[in-house]
Amino acid sequence: MRFSREREKMDLRKIKSEYVGSMFLNTFGYSNDSILTALYKNLKNRDSLCLSTVKENRGNKTDVSNSSIDKTSIINHIKMHNPCSSHYHRHNTPNIIFLPREFTVKSIYEDFCLKYGNFPISDKCEYCTNYANQIENSINEDEIEELKIKLEQHKIKAFQANNMYKKDANINTSSTSRVFSMNLQKILLLPMIPDLKTCFFTISLIVFNETFASLRPKGKSHCVLWHEIVAGRKAENIANSILSIMREERAATNFIFWADNCMGQNKIWILFTALISILNSKHNISIESVTFKYLKKSHTHMSADGICGNIEKKFKQKRFTTIRNNPVKGFKLSSRVVVTFFKGSTKMVYTNFDEAPKQLDFLQKKI
Repeated sequence: MRFSREREKMDLRKIKSEYVGSMFLNTFGYSNDSILTALYKNLKNRDSLCLSTVKENRGNKTDVSNSSIDKTSIINHIKMHNPCSSHYHRHNTPNIIFLPREFTVKSIYEDFCLKYGNFPISDKCEYCTNYANQIENSINEDEIEELKIKLEQHKIKAFQANNMYKKDANINTSSTSRVFSMNLQKILLLPMIPDLKTCFFTISLIVFNETFASLRPKGKSHCVLWHEIVAGRKAENIANSILSIMREERAATNFIFWADNCMGQNKIWILFTALISILNSKHNISIESVTFKYLKKSHTHMSADGICGNIEKKFKQKRFTTIRNNPVKGFKLSSRVVVTFFKGSTKMVYTNFDEAPKQLDFLQKKI
């Protein structure tokens, strides 16, 4: 019995020493997991042990999407928070540095986005980058020359579209012409009431926002909103939003819409058929023409993107939600037999013949 207890104490000391040792190494950023993983694979795949065949392949693969990101600004931003090395000081600089405990990955990322914008996301054109990589890695002269021609043609088309976009921005909006850039924002999940438990566990309503932004900095812009119960985000729904803008801008006779190359929404026969039907309808009196202009793929930065970005920033900001009492909640209108309205008052006076008149302020301010 005594022997078993002594043995148990020895095993506990061994486990404790191994745990403390590994934790101490991890504090400095040292780890032997790569060695053990490679050795295990070598022992599993080969009959005899040969350490010369053990090779670590992790970290050698280059990702094209990550290689184009400049990490210098990220490193400099982290250094702004004054990270320090471990209190276990050693001769060489350790592999891990520590930030104050009040910082988290999320808080540092949000602070980074406020200073540098929504980053890190590469804003380079994927087609230009792809052509450039193929030209750099190709050894065939004819193929290189063909790729250079395609890259030059792609840049020329993008340049022509951007110049036309800037030219349309100078169109006089006081005339009968209206110019907008249009973009369907990513879905919004509403309502956003994070402080209430009931709303937290309730399925949110999917809301769509088609933004029609003026090409001028201080021009008039519109947002057409609808939710999933009313419609989806198909071409006919985009056509309905365009028709709403035409009805709103009744003084205009010519419309120009700048859009991206989304084939399912902006470049589809259903949308074009709907526009022809609208223009040739007997109810159309003023609209003479509707023009769609498309930016080159991966060069589609428009004024509508800025409005969608501002909406996203407003949602991310801390806000306080107040639920207003509904004045007509519980009010049975069907049981009222006399209702009266007076000039100079926005209230309704109601009674049931045998009761004294009462007032109801049912109008609410638009929020």
